[in-house]
Parts: sequence; structure tokens; C-alpha cells
Amino acid sequence: MRRSSSGPEAGGLLSSDAGRSALCECDELLLALGRAGDKQRSLAHFVNVAIAAGTASIPVLLLLSTRYWDFFLGKLAPAVLASLTTTAAVLLQLIKPHERWRLLRSKQGTLQVERLRYVHRIPPYNGDETSRDKRLLERVAKTAAATYQEWSRLQVGSADAAHMFKSSG
Repeated sequence: MRRSSSGPEAGGLLSSDAGRSALCECDELLLALGRAGDKQRSLAHFVNVAIAAGTASIPVLLLLSTRYWDFFLGKLAPAVLASLTTTAAVLLQLIKPHERWRLLRSKQGTLQVERLRYVHRIPPYNGDETSRDKRLLERVAKTAAATYQEWSRLQVGSADAAHMFKSSG
């Protein structure tokens, strides 16, 4: 199975081949959506855990600084952790991995339903092979296009980034 050289970030969810069946095209898009969704989920969970752990450790470091390494534990480490967690929170808002994960899983679920209907000849896939294949390919293409359009809306624009970094003063 040939993989697309550009990921969902660039809109390349599906590397099509005229020699493949409709079901193979569907399966490839399902696989691409699943992989991309897994990456977004992992990123979202990692950043959330890092923010929570960094934030929660600051009071512990301050408490420890009363007995050990007062400058390092009481000033330097908390300042670095506060800076890193703030940066991670801003990046989380800009990159939006939760929203991307939901989008990819939603499109994957939609396509899985289409696949189920196709395999079991449930309407609208209860006709002859040619019309079934054509209909499935249309749905796969429509899902890929919709995913790309919705993904594009989640991309960080320069205005969004400027607004995030603009001082409120």
C-alpha cells in the first residue's frame, strides 16, 4: 500500500491509484485518518500532562527550597517551569490537537459506517458492482475533501498567532 508523501497537515490524506478497488481506497483513507488521529491524540495528551505536571511541581519546589538549594528550587526551577508550561499552553491553543483529533475521528467514524454499508450491501450500496463502487468512491472523495477543508480551518493563521501574543495592555 503506497502512502501519501504529504500528511493530513498538507491535505494529502489519500494517494489514489486507478488500479485499486473502491474498498481499498476507503481502507487507505481509514488508515490515514486513524494514524493522523493517533498522532494528534498523543500530542494533546502529552502536552496536557506536561502542563499539569509542570504546574503542580512549582509549589513542591517552593516548599523544598525552604530547606535545600534555595535559589535553584525556589527561584530558577519554578521560573523555568512556569515559562515552559505557559509556552505549552499557548502552543496547545495555536496547534489545536484536541480539535484535530475530534475532526479526524469523526471523519473516520463516518467512513467506517459507509464501509459497513458497502460490505453488507445496505442501501445505497445494494445495486450492481459498478454503481456500488462509484458511490463508495464518491463518498471517500467527499470525506477526504471535507476533512481537508475542516483541517484547513484549524490551521494557525498569522492573525490568530498575533492575537495570541498581543499584550492586553
